[in-house]
Amino acid sequence: MMEYEPGYLARSLAGHDKGQLYRILKAEGEYVYLTDGKKRTINNPKRKKKKHVQLQYPNKSENV
Repeated sequence: MMEYEPGYLARSLAGHDKGQLYRILKAEGEYVYLTDGKKRTINNPKRKKKKHVQLQYPNKSENV
């Protein structure tokens, strides 16, 4: 089973942001909160269902 942990990279699979690369800020239930550092900052994360993102292993940042 995939684990959605803060710091992992994730690519959007659906929506207007399809293909965009994000960093996972937090995971709650069936949703993850994503940041890209430009439009989606820590103060304004993108909420997206887990089924609409693909984890990009093994790129976990220790500084998140």
